[in-house]
Amino acid sequence: MDTNDRAQFLIFPQDPPRRWGDGKDLLNDALYDELDTLDTASFAEPGRDLEYAGTLGTPGTPGAMQPAVPVYPPVVPVYPPVVSQPSVAQPVVPVYRPVVPPPGVPAGNYNPRPQVPMPAPTTAPVASRPVSRPRTPGDVLNLRNWSLALPIPFPGTSKPLAIDPPQLLTYSSEYFKLNADGTGVVFKAHAGGVHSQNSHYPRSELRELINGKNAAWSSNKGVHTMTFVEAVTNLPVKKPHVCAAQIHGTVGAPVMIRLEGTKLWVTSDGDKITLLEPNYRLGTKYKCVLTVANGVCTVIYNDKPSARVPIDDDGCYWKIGTYTLSSTAKVGESPSAYGEEVVYSVDVTHR
Repeated sequence: MDTNDRAQFLIFPQDPPRRWGDGKDLLNDALYDELDTLDTASFAEPGRDLEYAGTLGTPGTPGAMQPAVPVYPPVVPVYPPVVSQPSVAQPVVPVYRPVVPPPGVPAGNYNPRPQVPMPAPTTAPVASRPVSRPRTPGDVLNLRNWSLALPIPFPGTSKPLAIDPPQLLTYSSEYFKLNADGTGVVFKAHAGGVHSQNSHYPRSELRELINGKNAAWSSNKGVHTMTFVEAVTNLPVKKPHVCAAQIHGTVGAPVMIRLEGTKLWVTSDGDKITLLEPNYRLGTKYKCVLTVANGVCTVIYNDKPSARVPIDDDGCYWKIGTYTLSSTAKVGESPSAYGEEVVYSVDVTHR
């Protein structure tokens, strides 16, 4: 039996002690006989001390050595102390304006003034940029595809003055100007004004252009639409008639929106087709949509289909504005009497 086996017996005894030399367990008897020759330190485990009750003798008798039992120190768990931490407010980190050197100064050589924290954000509403007020008719109506005929003569002639784009885009005069609140364009033609070669009446009226040239389209091909909002605001006295919008053809006017006193008509080459309004009051705004397709002009007045007029002409074009159907020379109207209307919007399409 080697030292480790003997040590195992001494440290971990499993059986009750026996009397020495009783012959019942030769192994135990032999082991106890040799105890005095053993060096107990040789089989003690590191960190473990062996204690004996006394000298070798008979187990259970005074002075006899008891089997060795390891003695361990009590294990007491040690926990770190719990210290409650008071709540600490987080420091406020200021936001600084970015430092940008002035033009021409290298960033490495720029020594700015001390930075100033930016002000705290605010929820106050930001004032919107003021909207500029319209100054000329071209700020209200798209005039790029129109030519304006006026009741005043071209310098040195008796022909009506015509204004084309791009000059028309910023043009304004007594006969073509913004209304008081800047929402519409005033067209005015006085009875004593000049007139074209093929008419006896003065006008302040727009004539349709296509690609900078006089428009001429067929009533039998494509779909042609003019949508407009307007109001007639004044009539001449002796003959209170005004044309407010029309389709002009190669000869004549196949469709005309015409006010005669208080009656607003759809006419065709002078013939009355449909009464749109029997008791029109000056200044009343209305909307019209004129659509030409397959040889027919459909009139929609204030969103209600109101008339259908046959047209067969290959030289049609739109016109809108004041065509005063009275004059000093033909009717004896006062030269200062005039017709007037306000156009708030006009839009033309071809497809």
